[in-house]
Order: sequence, then structure tokens, then C-alpha cells
Amino acid sequence: MENLIRLALRLLLSATFLLSAYTKAIDFSSFEVRLLDTGLFNWSITPWIAAAFIGLEYLVGLGFLLFSQHIRGLAWLTWGMLVGFTMYLLVLLYTQGNDVNCGCMGETLAFTPLQAIVKNIGSMLLLAMLHYFERKAGLSQASWWWKSGLATMAIILTTASIPSLYTHAAAPLENKVFFDASLLEAHGFAQLNSHKQPPGKRLYAFLSMSCSHCQLAAERLGSISQRADLPMSLVINGDSADLRNFIEEHALQQLPVQMLGAEPFMQLAGNRLPALLVVENDSITHQLQLFSLNGALLQSLLK
Repeated sequence: MENLIRLALRLLLSATFLLSAYTKAIDFSSFEVRLLDTGLFNWSITPWIAAAFIGLEYLVGLGFLLFSQHIRGLAWLTWGMLVGFTMYLLVLLYTQGNDVNCGCMGETLAFTPLQAIVKNIGSMLLLAMLHYFERKAGLSQASWWWKSGLATMAIILTTASIPSLYTHAAAPLENKVFFDASLLEAHGFAQLNSHKQPPGKRLYAFLSMSCSHCQLAAERLGSISQRADLPMSLVINGDSADLRNFIEEHALQQLPVQMLGAEPFMQLAGNRLPALLVVENDSITHQLQLFSLNGALLQSLLK
């Protein structure tokens, strides 16, 4: 009976941490922005801090799932993560209230800070029970090569889940593509936050308000614009009645924003959204991917 209880506790803890790691990884851009918004990390180091969090969760989840032996340090690592996350959630609850997604389960499973605190307390209770039953059973210590295998699997899962860690998606286009800016002038409407746009390099972000990936791009661009004055312009497609709410939701007030009808929008942006185009002298020099979009990259491309 005690063996079944111990197995059930391990599976519950494993599922919690593996699900947390996976949901953060598939919404990695959003998780990066949440860490960046804490003000604790800069653009260059934030992706690696975010990946380290995810890797540790994979490590803990795999440790509880695969090993029936005792792994020294696993319980302490788990305690440290749960306590640290809970302290962060208390700060978030105090500063932003309970009406935000804390990001503990990515964007797939939105948790408020209070819900996440309850989840962490529940995980701590499960961990305490497991520690009691493992000590009672007198499990032997796992060998070093099992631990090495565990760490290797966690690294593989992390890198496989987060392509931006090893994929360079900012290489210049082999052949420069003409960017017909006259379409913006001829067909654009409902301009908001219009600023004078000096010549030179500029990022044009083509976003549809009904596209979930465009929502993530808007969130990230809003966060970047709060920290640096970069030449960026937003071209939006959708219902003009929703435009002001879209701008306010994603903190885009500092950027030039223009709406564009469906036909010229698709003519400039193409079929894959969001379209993130670096333009210089009426030519598209780079086309960025959402997962690689960050302030450090834009600073290097737009300088």
C-alpha cells in the first residue's frame, strides 16, 4: 500500500512540473516577456534565465517520474523552486493584484497569482508526504550515471522545446525585396499615435488583431518599446473599433500605429503572420521570426 502511495505522489509531482515546463516552453516568447517585465534581467540574459527555469522543471519532473531510487538533492531543489516561485507570486499579487496571468503554466493554462500559490502549497504538501514515505522505505541512493542521464534528458527536452535557443532567425535575406510604402499612404486609415518617421532602418510589424501569434508579438513589442526608443511601426488589420483597446492592452502607445485594409495588408505582409520586416531604403533586408524577437536583436539590426 505504501509503495502505491509513493508511486501516486511521484506521478502527481512529476505531472505538475512537466506540464509547467511544457506550457512555458510552447509559449516561450510570452514567458520571456513576463521575466523581462520584472526588471531583474536584461534582454540578452532573459532567454537563458527563462530556459533555465524550464530546464529545472523538466529535471524535477523527470526525476520524480523515472527514478524509484532516492536522488539526493532533488527534494531540496524542488523545495527551493516552490518556495522561490511562491515568494515571487506574493510580490506579484501585492503589486499587480489577482487579475493577471502569472505565467506559471504559460498561456495555455492561465493561473492567477492566488491560484498558483494554492497550487504550490499543494505541491509542498505532496512533497512532504513523499519525503516521509521515502525515508520510511529506506530507498537507496541513485548512482551518478543515472543522475547524469537525467540531466542530459532535461537539457535535450529544453533545447527541443525552445528553438530560439539554437536557431538563428535574423540572417539577412539573400535577395532584397521591394517594400512598397506607397500602399500604406494610399490605403491606410485610422492612424493612431502617428509620429514623424525619419528615413533609415525601421521594423514594420504587420499584426492581425484576430491572430493569437500576433497578440504575442504585440505584447513583446510593447514591452520592448517601454525600454528603448527604436524605429518601429505597427500596421494592423481588423475591426477599427477594437484598435484602441488593442493598443492599450499591449502598451503600444509609444509606437506609430496604422490600420490597413485586407488586400494591401496581405500584399505587404504575405500569408504568414505576424510579419516582422526590417526595411531600409524601400527594401526588406530581414524577416524576423516571433520566437527570436527581442530588444537586443532589434537594437543590433536597427542601429
